[in-house]
Amino acid sequence: MQKYTSVEDQVLYGLDKIDRDRKVEISLYDLVFVVKTIEELNRFFHQPMHYTSSEDVVEYLGTVNSGAFSLIHKMNYGMLHKYLPEDIKNQMGWETDELVNPNPPYYFKPKE
Repeated sequence: MQKYTSVEDQVLYGLDKIDRDRKVEISLYDLVFVVKTIEELNRFFHQPMHYTSSEDVVEYLGTVNSGAFSLIHKMNYGMLHKYLPEDIKNQMGWETDELVNPNPPYYFKPKE
């Protein structure tokens, strides 16, 4: 039987293998962009009145070209990946799956 995991388990999986003292340098612009994007996501999702219907969430998320998803996409692929050391990228699925949870998140579970 397939095991499905929580969102938290997906993110936290394998992080205990990373040295907490290891550092990378990030541009201030990129860091502020990331912080502001997370703040905006939090501003929307912290208040359930902002998303009383699935249409509210769909409108907010938008597409790869506009809305919150465009910011997430830019942050993830256009900014943060360039700061990851090659060995970490490789462990995140480029070559191995050491930092990738082998079980899919709960939202992959087939709907009945």
